[in-house]
Amino acid sequence: MLIRIYKYHEQPIQGDELIYASYAYSILAHNWAWPPEFMGANPPLLLYILAIATYLFEGGLDVFRIVSIFFGSLTVCVIYFLGKSLYNRRVGMLSAIFLCFCSYHILYSRTVMLEAIWIFLAYLSLYYFWKSYNEENGIKYALLSGVFLGLALDTKYTALLLYPSFALFILWTKKRGWVLGWKYLIEKKYLLLFFVSILIFLPVLIIQYMKGVDPFFFNLFGRGPSHWAGYRTAGGFDIFDMLRRGIHNYIDLVVDGHSAATLSLPWLPAFYIAALLLFTITSLYFLYLLLKSQNSGSFLMITFIIFYAFIAVFGIKFQHYLLWGVPLFFIMLSYLIVVFVEKIGLQIKTHVLSLLDWMKIFTLILACIFIFSYIVVGTIAPSVNKWNIGGYEELVIHIKNTINPGDCIVTSKVPNVIHYLDKYDFNAEENNIHVFWLYKATVYLRREGVINLRLIKLIEPRFLIIGDFDFYARASVREQIVIQENYKKISTVNEISLYERMD
Repeated sequence: MLIRIYKYHEQPIQGDELIYASYAYSILAHNWAWPPEFMGANPPLLLYILAIATYLFEGGLDVFRIVSIFFGSLTVCVIYFLGKSLYNRRVGMLSAIFLCFCSYHILYSRTVMLEAIWIFLAYLSLYYFWKSYNEENGIKYALLSGVFLGLALDTKYTALLLYPSFALFILWTKKRGWVLGWKYLIEKKYLLLFFVSILIFLPVLIIQYMKGVDPFFFNLFGRGPSHWAGYRTAGGFDIFDMLRRGIHNYIDLVVDGHSAATLSLPWLPAFYIAALLLFTITSLYFLYLLLKSQNSGSFLMITFIIFYAFIAVFGIKFQHYLLWGVPLFFIMLSYLIVVFVEKIGLQIKTHVLSLLDWMKIFTLILACIFIFSYIVVGTIAPSVNKWNIGGYEELVIHIKNTINPGDCIVTSKVPNVIHYLDKYDFNAEENNIHVFWLYKATVYLRREGVINLRLIKLIEPRFLIIGDFDFYARASVREQIVIQENYKKISTVNEISLYERMD
């Protein structure tokens, strides 16, 4: 918690934070009712927690971030208990250390988004499911797993992935030969888990049905582009290319490759190589355990595969989704390290080392580099990292002394720009500053991100504050030419550029 809370209020604003804050305020404005216009995006549990925080402590982004810090910190404890339950105390402790110093998890533990609370609830459900599986009765653990699964569903619909994870794990580990263990699915404890979780989730579904809202189609097909594997069409789908880039993105997330803390490491190439090789070795080892139907290994690997199979199809543009399975990887890696240390220790006593033993020693050397790097990066990250969400603040500071009343700004993050104008005593409303969305409103809600060139031509804004991805990936050639002919780039921070109109 100390790592996550240090200078948390200085972290740059993530656009979704302001959106979730406005949702929480709207709940209070609607006398604690869930506004229908917000029902399509996500379930309301986090929003109600933020609304309660607003009611008790007058809200504000700093208060809301404490909520995420609380759940993010507790998740480290959950991973300890899950790793200990799956294997032993040493695996649990090493897994918790990895998550504690994971700078990307630190980021999302300090950000008002769904990830911190969702991962906490989902992994509590995983923990109690494992406890129920290993006890012949296990009713109370199944009940607790169902409660936390229901709450996870009330936070984010992707908790539905736990149902196939649980079912496939039972079928796989209870099989006899090639016959899957179908009859075990209807054991009383698993039926109780299912019905309790659905019962807790049911009020959300009933309210949405009464208001005529269908969130599942929107979240599956409306949030992202209608093509797979990094914006390629389904016809150009390449499984090997997807795996290559998927692994690259995953390793980049695990080491937090764009952060100042990671980039400051003198041994950065060794850190990357260690992360890549350890991911490869750990994945292959647990695939072997899965094929052997080893219970704990199968449990981790099936859940890991289901999480990332879903992300590969439906969450390819959201890198932070990759964070869902990182604690699973940490437990798998910790188990591998502990097993290799034990085996090498026994072999050294016999003074006989085979080629396989030397490969294990090499793996442990990689693990030492990885662990040391992780602790260094995680320790300094909160004080030096701007992560990849900064930029808007610096660009608003850049223009705050030159902007005039009546000026217009077009941007891809309206809430961010307004927030920072207010923060630096240049209230947009009082100074008649007009801030407009870069996108056409009707298609932005479908996440197609079409540049509103007609608006730009009509109002001729003095400033454009646009993420480079928005400009180069979403603007047509004609739109780019029009902007380049009429605006000059005067600053770029964290791939966000400031343009000023040329008079």
